[in-house]
Amino acid sequence: GTGHDYARQVHAFLISSDVKDGRRVFVPGIATKWEISSDSLTWTLTIRKGVKFHDGTELTAADVLWDLQHAIGPQALSYAINSASTALSPVMDRIEQTGPDRVSVTTKAPVSDLPSFLSEATGVWICVVYPKRATLHDVKEEAAYDRNPIGAGLMRLVKHVPVSSMTFERFADYYYQPKNGLPIDKRVNFTVLDLRLVPEEATRVAALRAGEADIAP
Repeated sequence: GTGHDYARQVHAFLISSDVKDGRRVFVPGIATKWEISSDSLTWTLTIRKGVKFHDGTELTAADVLWDLQHAIGPQALSYAINSASTALSPVMDRIEQTGPDRVSVTTKAPVSDLPSFLSEATGVWICVVYPKRATLHDVKEEAAYDRNPIGAGLMRLVKHVPVSSMTFERFADYYYQPKNGLPIDKRVNFTVLDLRLVPEEATRVAALRAGEADIAP
């Protein structure tokens, strides 16, 4: 339920965001559109074609189906600890693939703010897109994934020293770029990101002053 510094580098969101007239707004991401039914109970997402994971495989509606089922499906309440998951899981009726590039989420009562849970515009990141796995919840599978995470985000993790550092490399095939019909190129303009855990504020300040770090909280 934590780890934005990590998750937002490695993973891509169903709904992206932009700033227009000084306000953060939703824009198409991996989902090219999201529509709600007339009874306000079913949200249907249309999944963009041509999005790739870091291992070169193509992201599909089947991956999105698994992600949503895993994160907010009715069974997620038995293992989820994230507050968004525990809030959404009880109101889920069903999550299903309704076409080659369409996934639908049907709830027991209207959830008008579901897009915010799927978007990079908010602090929630439970519904980023992972490659689908064989089961919805398997401790061994999850541990193996944590050791070698694969996403579709801006950067891929190439090295992890626990409680010390994480090293990421730029993902040149990140989907949000003009060649895929998108208005701007959101790929980062550097090749390596080195995240280091430095608990002491004085040490962080010294690293900035010495040119050993570019950014520090």
